[in-house]
Amino acid sequence: MVKVRDFLQTITAPDRLKIVKGGEVVFLGFRGEMTEIPKEYLDAEMILFRNEPEIRHRKWKEAGLMPPLEPDQTPDFSFSDLEMKLYYKICI
Repeated sequence: MVKVRDFLQTITAPDRLKIVKGGEVVFLGFRGEMTEIPKEYLDAEMILFRNEPEIRHRKWKEAGLMPPLEPDQTPDFSFSDLEMKLYYKICI
């Protein structure tokens, strides 16, 4: 098995990262913000790795909309109103 610490050596500081433990997000941010990740998570073995897109309306806060969109929701937005972020999701 690969440890989180080993995997993080292969990505760069501006890459977005989401670490999930038991269904709870324990870290969400940029690889460059690793100082915020507790050592116990860095030494944990990776159970699953995948890319996870997050798509939402650009002005979701101003419009009073929900934060990130869920896959089963299909709101009426034009494509130009949306933004996408891509995370490396690591489950431990």
